[in-house]
Amino acid sequence: MSVRPGLGRGFRRLGIAVCVLVGVVGLLDALLLQVGMSTVEAFYDTATDDATYQRQLVSLDQWSVGTMVVYALVFLAAGVCWIDWQGQLASSPRLERAGGRLRPGWHAWVWFVPMLNLVLPALAMRELDRGLGVPGRRRLRSPLWVWWISFVLSVVLGRYAAWRAYAVEDLVGAGDLDRAIDLYERCLVLGVIGNALGVVAAILAIGIVHDLTTRALEPVRDDLAPAAAR
Repeated sequence: MSVRPGLGRGFRRLGIAVCVLVGVVGLLDALLLQVGMSTVEAFYDTATDDATYQRQLVSLDQWSVGTMVVYALVFLAAGVCWIDWQGQLASSPRLERAGGRLRPGWHAWVWFVPMLNLVLPALAMRELDRGLGVPGRRRLRSPLWVWWISFVLSVVLGRYAAWRAYAVEDLVGAGDLDRAIDLYERCLVLGVIGNALGVVAAILAIGIVHDLTTRALEPVRDDLAPAAAR
């Protein structure tokens, strides 16, 4: 019988950093959600007092742009820490590799493979979850996929809304105000939905990272690994 050691304090600190950064991303998503809902409300009230609500819309747009800049920076920092955390976890001797399909290095690259990165990161995380072979394996499986679907939808909807928002100015410049207003409304609604899903994804991600980090810190005896992996 031998004991495979868990990861050390440096990994614990990295896991905490990931949770904190993801939490900040979630808070910023919540702020953008609030701003988006206020913008939708002001948008629908423009018929009441154009001057007042136009100023409110401009102010909300400025808040949204400023928050998005901070959001992008924090999101990038969270992504870098997450990839480092996932790579260290994939290289851990604590991990049971029976049946594993991904080499440790691929746990970083799965995030950057075009189109496949819509699925591969979730499969990689599921592999890590199974590889730890704990009591919590079955308990984590459902939140893992709910987190991933929420995360992907939030990113896709957010980017699509931002991309289509550029067309609003073109329509206004072409004098097609009806289509511009309709497109602006759809972009606002999609942005709000994306931010709401982002909040859900952040909450679930914190729980997943905490769970995997805690389990990775504990040593495991080889005589118990096959039973845990079943």
